[in-house]
Amino acid sequence: MGPIFLLGSPRSGTTLLRLLLTAHPDIVIAPESSFLTWFLDAYGDWQASDCESPRREKFVTDLMGARKFSTWGISAAEIDETIRESLPATYAALVAIPYERYCAKIGKPGARWGDKNNVHMDFVQPIVELFPDCVFLHIVRDVRDCFASGKDIRTQGSNSPFTPQLETDPAEFARGWDAQNQNVVRNLTAFPSSRWARIRYEDLVDSPQRTLESVLTEWGMTWSPAMLDFHEANRAQNLEPTETSDWKRLVSEPVTGSRVGRYRTSLSDTEIDALNKAGHTTLEQFGYFE
Repeated sequence: MGPIFLLGSPRSGTTLLRLLLTAHPDIVIAPESSFLTWFLDAYGDWQASDCESPRREKFVTDLMGARKFSTWGISAAEIDETIRESLPATYAALVAIPYERYCAKIGKPGARWGDKNNVHMDFVQPIVELFPDCVFLHIVRDVRDCFASGKDIRTQGSNSPFTPQLETDPAEFARGWDAQNQNVVRNLTAFPSSRWARIRYEDLVDSPQRTLESVLTEWGMTWSPAMLDFHEANRAQNLEPTETSDWKRLVSEPVTGSRVGRYRTSLSDTEIDALNKAGHTTLEQFGYFE
């Protein structure tokens, strides 16, 4: 079974989805970092001989400096040792090592690893070329609630260097949301339906089991009740890194639908109108217009 790639625009519930899946006994979706695609140009031609060359040291150094990778809690020595022991002969095998080390770190060595990153919405084809047996799970959320969630981040503030800098203009925000999701739609529909699935955030928080059970079955796995205890697993193991949890406070609580439709009271009529107009096509496609 290949890796699992979660795709979704900012504030679409990707972190909730990541933690639900990571609470499964056989799945680990690592915290966010985009080294997999960032390093493709520099190391895409990786060969076994590189494992015993200065290039190995350069890769480890670059990985340690990759944005957000420090939050995984994996040392340079661990990565270097694993490369020297396993001798990855391809770039795909090389970049799988950090994910596999993270699985081991949280006590699930050998688990099916995965990645969650909105950046990868623009890299579906390169990812498939690297991992021909991978699967994708695309989560969508009403852009009006996404924008409202982004406003919350600015209101509450954060000292983290990783705080997302989101578009503040509603029309521009909706255009970006529309473009990202349509790009994913175009790319995923080129593959067999068994390789990808799409869920809505609103359905996920309403019924996590009903929403994910069929997806897991398609992947050759089964639903686990432990997934509903993701918030407890998160508190026990710090699965959502402290450095990024300032604006993700709900990940320490059970699934809740309290945020669905809150744009109606938290956004102005002008903001809602701008979001409706700019995101109209995709809002309608995903069933967000009554």
